[in-house]
Amino acid sequence: MVWTGVLRAVLLLSLLSSGIRDVEGQRTVDLKALEHIVSVINVHNNKNPSTSAPASGSASAPDDVQYAMAIRIAKDGCLKETDSANFVSLKEEVSQFKNQLEKKGVYYERNTIIAARPSERPDRHSEYTLLIEDEGKAIKNLLKDEKGRKDDCVIFYTYNSPCLDTCLDEEKDKAKQILYDKQQKKQKQNQNQNQNQGSQSLILKCIYNHLGVLNSLQGPRAFVFTQIYRNDKNKDINLLRTAFKEITKTIPLYQCDNNNKCRPCEENNAFCVPDKL
Repeated sequence: MVWTGVLRAVLLLSLLSSGIRDVEGQRTVDLKALEHIVSVINVHNNKNPSTSAPASGSASAPDDVQYAMAIRIAKDGCLKETDSANFVSLKEEVSQFKNQLEKKGVYYERNTIIAARPSERPDRHSEYTLLIEDEGKAIKNLLKDEKGRKDDCVIFYTYNSPCLDTCLDEEKDKAKQILYDKQQKKQKQNQNQNQNQGSQSLILKCIYNHLGVLNSLQGPRAFVFTQIYRNDKNKDINLLRTAFKEITKTIPLYQCDNNNKCRPCEENNAFCVPDKL
C-alpha cells in the first residue's frame, strides 16, 4: 500500500511537471513562424534576401521611419510556419497602416493589429502610445478577453529597439515619481493657497512595468525589434545588454533583421547587441 501511494505521488508529480513544461512551451514562438510573421509586419524588409543587415542596421536603413506594432493572431501561426493564405487579414491591415507611414503621430487600430508612429512631441515614442498612453488603452483593447481566444499569440514589434534614454530608463521615471510625490504633498499642505491651481499629471515613459500586459493571454508571445536605435549605437553596449535582459524577465525578446532572420536575445546578448555596433 505504501509503494502504491509513492507511485501515485511520483506519477502526479510527473504529470504536473509535464503540464508546466507544456504551458511554458506554449509560450515559445517558433523561429521560422516568427520570421514569416516579421516578413509581413516589417514594412522596411529587404526585397533582396541575399543582402545582409546586422542588428545595428546599415547606412541605407530607414532609421527615421520608426513605428511600433502589436498583433494578435491564432496561436498556430506562431507555433509553426503557416501558409501565407492564413495571413490575408494581417497583410491587408499592415498594408493600410503602411500607407500612413509618412505621418508623424499616426495611430492605427484594426481587428488584428494596433500600430503607431512616434508623436510630433519628441518624448512620446511609438512604444509609449501602444503600451502606456491612456493607461494602456490601446494594447488592452487588442488583448481584451474574447470567448475561445485566450490562447492567441501576441507579437509586439518595434522597428528600432526601445531607446535607453526614455523607453528603458527606469531610474528617470523613479526620479519623476519622487519629485511628483513631493509636489503633491506640498500642494496638499498649501491647499487653500492653491485651491484654484490645477494639479499636473505624472507621465512615466519606461516600458518595463507595462510589458506584463503582453502576458495576459495564454498563447505564445514575443517582443521583437529589427535594429538598434541610432542614438544608442555609440553608448556602452553593456547598458543595452542589461536593458534587454530586463525585458526578457517579462517576455521573450528577439531580433529580426531586415532579411527577416530572427534569433532570440538570450542571457548572452552577443547577437542582439554585438560587440561592435
